[in-house]
Amino acid sequence: MRKSKYLRLFLNPDGSNFDSLIVNLRDSISYLKEWWEVPSPIPKDVDEFREDSQLPEAGEPPEQVLTDLIARLKKCRRLNDRNLSFMDPIPNIYTLIALCMVSLQNPNNAGKVKRVNRKREAVFQYEVVPNLEEESIMMLADIVGYDRHKAGGHVVSGGTVAILTALMIARDKSESLKDVRKEGLFGKKSVKVLTSKASHFAIRKAMRILGLGENNLIEVPVVTDEQISEFKKSHTPLPLRPTDSEYEEKLEKCEKMGEAIIAVIPTVGTTATRTIEPVEPLVKLRNKYGFQLIVDAAFGGFARLLDEPAKKIKDIEESNAIIIDPHKWGYVPYPCGAVLFRDYEDLKLLEYEVPYYEPASTIEGSRPGGPVAALWVALKTLGKEGYKEIIGKCIENAKYLEKRLREEGHYPVHEVDLNAVNFDAKCSTCNRRKQNKLNEKVKEEINKRGKFRISFMKELASIKIDGEPLSAIHVEFMNPYTSEELIEEFIDELKLAYRNAV
Repeated sequence: MRKSKYLRLFLNPDGSNFDSLIVNLRDSISYLKEWWEVPSPIPKDVDEFREDSQLPEAGEPPEQVLTDLIARLKKCRRLNDRNLSFMDPIPNIYTLIALCMVSLQNPNNAGKVKRVNRKREAVFQYEVVPNLEEESIMMLADIVGYDRHKAGGHVVSGGTVAILTALMIARDKSESLKDVRKEGLFGKKSVKVLTSKASHFAIRKAMRILGLGENNLIEVPVVTDEQISEFKKSHTPLPLRPTDSEYEEKLEKCEKMGEAIIAVIPTVGTTATRTIEPVEPLVKLRNKYGFQLIVDAAFGGFARLLDEPAKKIKDIEESNAIIIDPHKWGYVPYPCGAVLFRDYEDLKLLEYEVPYYEPASTIEGSRPGGPVAALWVALKTLGKEGYKEIIGKCIENAKYLEKRLREEGHYPVHEVDLNAVNFDAKCSTCNRRKQNKLNEKVKEEINKRGKFRISFMKELASIKIDGEPLSAIHVEFMNPYTSEELIEEFIDELKLAYRNAV
């Protein structure tokens, strides 16, 4: 009987083609070496969508397919030390190895890990990833300040699923929505969720998916009229943090109207400015009003390891749930998010009984094992000291850039908490509309030259100034190789870009 030519696409039972896998993997990655070595973060060519791409009648030679893929991947942006555009991290190289190794085994991380007192045991024997996940969750609990023996959680695809999970638990625990899991929301009174105007849009998505309704999300402003007035007058950086009174006023109003608040969600490291919103006052309000306190620390959670940021992230460990994304400041490849609960018992609200196995208490069913292994490797290889050093350097770079921008006459628009700086290009006669256009033009000039890559934020935290959105040039530090010398080179590029823009 003739062997199928497609069998070569799979490992032989005897492993006789294992060396072929190693060679192809090594060669394919080697071809990307010249792509990585180019200093510019922006490739010369742009990949184009192929309208005529078809599923072939017969499979194409894998070597040719890989060659085609490599050619397209060479058109991708580089996350090197000159890429200052957003939060995408350069992955820890050993996480890439872990991802590859576990992908070879292709485990479905769907099984439960049982807890008996402090002992934990995977339901499925001969599975490794569930144990790696539990160990990683304990280490993440240590980072945010939860008791590792009482807390629980899961690795998920990212912050969106993490928010969805935490908010679903808050919904199901609400006294106002009894039996919602079985009966649904029909016929029940609407409930409210509070967050800030700087929060991630994943919260709005979760409100929609969970049937709570986007209109029942109350977004608290992060600036006052007085702060905007000072900003207009003297470019005083905006704090971009909700005041305690804003939250309490909204809570009191809802209580008087008989509307239940099921959750309040502050952000530790907002998307646009990486601002640390206060958690401590919300703990006191939680004790008074009885809502679930969910902290979106998808970005800033790892910063709690550092002394100065930790002072601003006070009482995060008192929250009911925390979102933290290792595929951001954990330096793990996408996708890798995590949701943590202070009380492991909350996870039982996600449990289902099925006849063929004991599933993990997650929204997702099948989950990949590679990101879990990559997370475990990242936590082990960097450790507390490594994260402090790398994240600390990112924050120092942002503070240094903030200082240099002021010296050059430009205006940071917000107080710098972590690793991002949003700023206005200098212009003494610009109204807000002209200022926004100038900012965008400066960003375009810098990116066009190709030595650096930065971003432009069209609207910060829904803030309007004289009827116009507050837009700004966005610079963010994620790469541990970015130095003060390189920032000085960026300042020189900014000078040239500014001259061309005005």
